[in-house]
Amino acid sequence: MEMHKQGRGSVFQNGFTLIELMIVVAIIGVLAAIALPSYLRYAARAQAVEALTVTDGTRQAIALYLYEAGHLDVLNATDPQAVSIRNAASALEGLYVGVVSIHDANGSVGVSFDEGALSGGGLRLEPRVAGNQISGWRCIGDGSVLGAGEAVKADYLPRACR
Repeated sequence: MEMHKQGRGSVFQNGFTLIELMIVVAIIGVLAAIALPSYLRYAARAQAVEALTVTDGTRQAIALYLYEAGHLDVLNATDPQAVSIRNAASALEGLYVGVVSIHDANGSVGVSFDEGALSGGGLRLEPRVAGNQISGWRCIGDGSVLGAGEAVKADYLPRACR
C-alpha cells in the first residue's frame, strides 16, 4: 500500500496553524503573569531570612549580655563585652545583607540589604524580654536602620519572627 501526499482539505496536516500557536503563547503568558509575582515574593522572603542567619551570633551575644549585665543597652555601654558585640555586629555581612548594627538601647539589631529584591530596605530585630532572658525576636520593617533607605515590606519579613 502506497501513501500519497494529498492536497488541500486533506486529513493529514503538517505543523500547527497560526491560531494554535497564538493560543499556546497566550496560555504561557497567563501562567507567567501568575507565577512571576509569586516567585519574586518567594525570593524576597528567602533573602530576608538571611538576616536571621547572619545575625544569629549577635543575637545570642545580646541574650548573654542581658543575662550577665542585667540590661540590654549594648549600644551605649562602654564595657568590653558591649564594645565587642557592637564591633562583631558591624563586621557582619552576607550575600544580600549589607550592614548590621546595634540599632537602639533596647538591644535591637538593625539589618540593611544592599543586594537583591530587598536592596535599600531595612529591618530591625527586636528582642522579646521575659525577666532577664530573651524569649524570642520580632522582625519589624524599619527604614531608619543604618544603611537603609526604606522599610522592608511586612509581606517579606520571615514568618519565624513576625
